[in-house]
Amino acid sequence: MNLRTIFITGLVCVVSSFAAPDFSLSGFAAYDGAAGQLLAGGTTGGAGGTEVTVTTAADLIKYMAASEPYIIYVSGQITMPADPAMYEVKSNKSIIGVGDDPAILVSGLNIGPMLVDDAVLTPPVGATNNVIIRNIRFADGGDDLINVQMYSHHVWIDHCDFSNSHDGCVDIKRGSDWVTVSWNKFSNHKKTSLVGHDDANGAQDKGHLHVTYHHNWFHATEMRHPRVRFGWVHVYNNYYDSIGDYGIGVAIGAQVYSEHNSFLDFEDCAQYFNTADSGWIKDIGSLQVGTETFPTNPVGVMWEPLQFYTYSVDSAALVKDLVPQYCGVGKLGITAIKNTSGRKLPVTTVQHNTGSGLYTIHGKKLADQSTMTNASQVIIYRNHLQENKAEVFAK
Repeated sequence: MNLRTIFITGLVCVVSSFAAPDFSLSGFAAYDGAAGQLLAGGTTGGAGGTEVTVTTAADLIKYMAASEPYIIYVSGQITMPADPAMYEVKSNKSIIGVGDDPAILVSGLNIGPMLVDDAVLTPPVGATNNVIIRNIRFADGGDDLINVQMYSHHVWIDHCDFSNSHDGCVDIKRGSDWVTVSWNKFSNHKKTSLVGHDDANGAQDKGHLHVTYHHNWFHATEMRHPRVRFGWVHVYNNYYDSIGDYGIGVAIGAQVYSEHNSFLDFEDCAQYFNTADSGWIKDIGSLQVGTETFPTNPVGVMWEPLQFYTYSVDSAALVKDLVPQYCGVGKLGITAIKNTSGRKLPVTTVQHNTGSGLYTIHGKKLADQSTMTNASQVIIYRNHLQENKAEVFAK
């Protein structure tokens, strides 16, 4: 029997299944936030905005930088121009990979303004917020693959693959807040993920940098899983293997709440950095196999996740099998069905939105794909904010 532990505001329950993990949003990105960085109901991305499918860098750049809400479906591999090394994503965007190997290559995404200002010490009106990125492979970046900065808030990064960037895979800094990084695979990289970029940046960062990392696979990476300065960071149910240096980095002012992670065959599960205020880490229930040290220092961790959100925790013994099976691109139930006239689809369906090529599911069962005019392929998009959509490609 497989066990999952579910936390429900002060109550711990145990149930006997894990066959179908819940991929809906949880963690700090689901929280409303605080003064200056409020978003009632948590992160929803481009929900309610125009839906577009992009296959070129030019279109992706255009829609990411638009002021209006968009749900942007990335189809196929998109190679970005190398200069600049990152492209801006503005508020109220969902960027969702579809089809075979959706990828953004060479340059990364910057959530927040491209220019930074150390003199800005409070969240500005109109700071970038409400961004979702799911089911995309990022690789070969000239800087960060995803950078969140300048008080950007309410960001969800989920079911992506990250590798081979010049700097970080996912860096969160300069007063950014209310972020969840979930079910991603990080591999073949050195400086994996950073929360807070500089010991001297406390004026911007203190009171911000609330970040959740859960169900990520850190495989054949070196360090920063994550490395934390100043932030309140929840790290749970992550799987660490083939790590070259250390697992979680604990630096100035960090308060890290770690639970039920799985660490396999490397030296230091956590590493402190020698500063006047080296930060703190608390751990509950993590599993160490073939590791040497996990030096916890819980006295300074003055918060608990249940103050902000409810969540489920899998036993650390399950993480090694669960996380690699379900993390990364292609695990969100995106299904391609080709030339299957007469085959019943596993969803309820469909009404055509004239001119868009999109069919929205309303609750009537489609018994036979051949009833769709000229349909040779259907791709079902599932688990984007609990909406199901189908795009039909003509013969």
